[in-house]
Amino acid sequence: MLAKHVRRVCHVHCKDVRPQVIRMARNRNWSFLDSVINGAFTVPGDGAVDFKSLLETLRDNAYRGWLVVEAEQDPAVAPSYEYAEKGYRHLSALIGGMA
Repeated sequence: MLAKHVRRVCHVHCKDVRPQVIRMARNRNWSFLDSVINGAFTVPGDGAVDFKSLLETLRDNAYRGWLVVEAEQDPAVAPSYEYAEKGYRHLSALIGGMA
């Protein structure tokens, strides 16, 4: 999908998912809030999204916009700064490895 529409992308929100929690959320018919509280979403590098491939597609198409680390998480379980930094470090390492 990204490759098909990459020329239209002006900024990217980078959020990861935990497939096992998503499966539970669907099976148990959880609300979005219940899914967040139970850890369905996380920062890049802490879930299943292949950010390396996405970043390569962006690079190969001369993307110059923002990459925003995002995750809806319970801050009591996943401290905001610690997890934001974790996501930033993961994306930075991937980008650094592509140079």
